[in-house]
This record gives sequence, C-alpha cells and structure tokens, in this order.
Amino acid sequence: EEIKHAYFEAAQKLHPDKNTAAGETELFLGAQQAYETLSNSKRRTLYDATLPAQQKIFLPYDHKLIYSRPNLVQLDEPQMLYLIMELEAPAEARHSPSPPLNVCLVLDRSTSMKGEKMDVVKSTAIQVLRNLRPQDILSVVTFSDRAEVIIPAAYHQDRTRLEARIQMIQPSGATEIYQGLEAGVKEVMRSLDAKRISHVILLTDGHTYGDEQECLALASKIAERGIGISAMGIGQEWNDVFLDILATRTGGSSAFISEPKDIKRLLLEKFNALAQTYADDVALEFTLQDGVELSYAFRLQPDPGPVLVNESPLHLGPILQDTAIRVIFEYIIEPKAVKSNVLTFLE
Repeated sequence: EEIKHAYFEAAQKLHPDKNTAAGETELFLGAQQAYETLSNSKRRTLYDATLPAQQKIFLPYDHKLIYSRPNLVQLDEPQMLYLIMELEAPAEARHSPSPPLNVCLVLDRSTSMKGEKMDVVKSTAIQVLRNLRPQDILSVVTFSDRAEVIIPAAYHQDRTRLEARIQMIQPSGATEIYQGLEAGVKEVMRSLDAKRISHVILLTDGHTYGDEQECLALASKIAERGIGISAMGIGQEWNDVFLDILATRTGGSSAFISEPKDIKRLLLEKFNALAQTYADDVALEFTLQDGVELSYAFRLQPDPGPVLVNESPLHLGPILQDTAIRVIFEYIIEPKAVKSNVLTFLE
C-alpha cells in the first residue's frame, strides 16, 4: 500500500498530460518502472540481489521509542503527545569492567545534623571508604558556614587513619551549601579524567540562604566538564525545589531521606550505582519543527526525577550496565504543525 500510494503521488506530479517540462517524461517512466519492479515480489527479489550488502550500523547503545498514540488529527486546538525513550547498554557491554570513580562526598555538618543523623552519615562514609576499589578516588568535604576537606582526592592506602578523621567530624554552625559544593568540586577537578566517573554527592538537612544562584551557576559550569551532582535531603527542612534544580542541571538526581536510618541504604545504593555506570551523562540534542513544543521531561529510571528542558542538549543522566535509562517526554502540538497527513519529530 505504501508503494502504491507513493507511485500514485509521483504519477500525478510527473504524468506527461500534466507536466510538459523537459526531462519530466523520463522521470515519469522511471517511477513507472520502479513501481512495476517493487510491486512484484519476484522482480523485487531479483532487483534486491543486485544491490550491495547493507552495512549494519553499530551504535554504542540500544534504544526504543514508544509513542502515546500512532497518529495525530487536524484540530483547531493544541494536542498533547507523550513519548517514552529507553536507552540501554548493548548486550556485549553489560558485563564489561566499569570505569573507575572520582567521587566527592559533601556532608552537611551544621548544628541541625547533631545526633543520630551525624552518626549514621559518618558510619556510612566509612563504609564507602572500605568499599573502594583500588582504582577509585574518593574525597570527603564537610560544610556548615565554612568548608573543610576531611579527605583529599587521592588513592587511599592508609584507610584506618582516614576513618579516624571521619569519626572526628563534629556538628556546628549554619548551613551554606555553596561553601561545601565549591570545595567538593575542587577536589573532583583535581582528578578529572574522561575515563573516570566524576561525581559529587551532597547530603544536607537544611536550607541554604543567599547562595542558591551561586550553587546553580556552579552546577551549570561543571555539567560542561562532565561532572554530575546528586543531592540527598534529610528530614523535613531541606529545600526540595532547589536541590531538584541543582541536580538536574548536571543530569544527576535528588532523593528524599525521611529517617536517619535510611541514609546508609540510599547512599550506598547511589555509590554502587555509580560503580555500575556504562555512560555517565547522556546528553540528548534535539530539534523541534515549528509548532511543536517540548513542555516537560521526567526520568523514570534509574533515578526518578525531572529533566531540565529549557534548551538543547538535555542532560538525561546515566545508563547503568544492568539498568536502562527511561525518560518520558511531553509535547504540545500546535494546529499549525499539523498541516499534512505526516508529522515528523526530529531528534
């Protein structure tokens, strides 16, 4: 049916009765010959045998696209369309060695962290240190109204001494996230390498005051260098909107920790996920045709969270070796975009 439709469309444009331009008759005869070949299974098989072998395109990922509906209709009002995009590591790469890590833990040690929260954070940081592979680099920064590098970025051999430094962390002062974030980024930058997964993990239980824009500007800057930020808010007092934006600017994620006892589980899960990374920061470049707006995007897995959609490229986050990245996109289709029977989305 597609071949027949294409032939009738070409014939209407090229038929000698309607088109007398030089060379158009030859084009019409060529279209006629193509139709006679392609519409006959035996002739088409013989023709296909004369073609050179098709080269298979090998992509560094497997992908799947699922649309909320197969077609659009012509209306005088906007329509909505949803698309789920799934990207995963190719089968041959799912069991290959994962790249080494370059991770900084940025830990809130303000007065509000006193007690169980601080005890769990310290024990978890020690557990992370013990879980390091020989090729991994870990740094630890604490902050309140000032920042302190507890463990500088390096390969760590004498872990007993470093564990003692973590145990000595004492809560005090107010919460100024930029102080800690800036110090953490500096530690990651010291060992920045395209072959490493470079990431900052921020834990805080409170609001930061007056330095939000500096934090967001820093996040935008390090996103260009391939450094991600994941933010974890503990308790009820943290600024969820701010941490969401901070993380999504780098393709990272934010998480809510309601009880101190959950800190260890979530932090270790995040660290283990980083160690299973296939692609650290998937950036999607896109072009929309006139009248099509990408209004919203949300990552469904591996770390659920919103995706910033202000401009191309979009930072979608990581593809893990054993977990695909799945993102849902919401499009608004204006009437002027549906001018014909076919609407094409350009990726």
